Amino acid sequence: MRALGPRCPIQWFEVVASEGRALPPAVQRVADTWRLQGSRVEVGQVAGPQFWAAPETVDCPALLAATSLCFESRADA
Repeated sequence: MRALGPRCPIQWFEVVASEGRALPPAVQRVADTWRLQGSRVEVGQVAGPQFWAAPETVDCPALLAATSLCFESRADA
């Protein structure tokens, strides 16, 4: 796995069927590996539909809200 470096902050939003579920082991392994390589990684979960697997366009309001909040907080910094 390629190192991303400390200058590449990562905000990872994992879309899950319902809140409170544990992160998939693969997600945790990748995030831990990037952290060990020096990247700042924040992993969050949002509940929503599996929009990438839907045959039609599906919105994920929780993902849109979390992403917007992430960019707003960075703009204020």
